[in-house]
Amino acid sequence: MLELYWICLVVGGLFALVTLVFGQALDLDGLLDIEGGDFLNTTTIAAFVICFGGAGVLLATYSTLGVAAVLAIGGGAALVGATAIQFLYVRPMQRAERSVAFSVKELVGQTAQVTIPIPAEGYGEVMLQIGGGNVCQIARSGDGNQIPTGARVVVIESVPDSVSVIPFQDS
Repeated sequence: MLELYWICLVVGGLFALVTLVFGQALDLDGLLDIEGGDFLNTTTIAAFVICFGGAGVLLATYSTLGVAAVLAIGGGAALVGATAIQFLYVRPMQRAERSVAFSVKELVGQTAQVTIPIPAEGYGEVMLQIGGGNVCQIARSGDGNQIPTGARVVVIESVPDSVSVIPFQDS
């Protein structure tokens, strides 16, 4: 059983390291999007596996407890450790203020002002207010019509390199 605990400790540590370094690029938390599954995220799972492995190694090596007792106490320690990580680290970080970074997906539906005229076929530039500042994005006409400088527009589509806009219609 000692091998199982060592495997959990090492694999959990490697998993935590990989998610720390490559977590955003791999979007590992996206694999765990479950309705009401706020508790299931890569950080909490890694904490559980590491705590289970660490407690198991310590108890199996330095105690005279039986296999079932070591499993039970290791599982309890893992549950306590993962719960502590969830409530002391993960949730506060999820509720922390966002940085000035934004996702291009958030731009759809936003109004903007044309700063460089947008030709019918080609690209111009729009300025959007994001958070407390202004952001300029390369833009193309969503309806194939030319849009002059200073016109108010609405973003209808967003791709990583540009946005599609149409003139804003006041109601």
